[in-house]
Amino acid sequence: MTGFLFAVYFLIIIIEVPGLIKRQLYKELAVFTFLFTLGLYAGLAYIYNWPLTVIFDTINSYLERLSYD
Repeated sequence: MTGFLFAVYFLIIIIEVPGLIKRQLYKELAVFTFLFTLGLYAGLAYIYNWPLTVIFDTINSYLERLSYD
């Protein structure tokens, strides 16, 4: 199952990233990488029964600090 997950994510990278680099959309590439990493973690957490709240609690606390400034 993990191999299938990595194959799908590898396919997404092969399709999306070269176009972003070719058009020099580096900010979009950074956002894509961030969201892609979150998605990869969520997929692995689902397969291996890892707690999903660990990463999302960290992101939420960071965003809360930004919103109060």
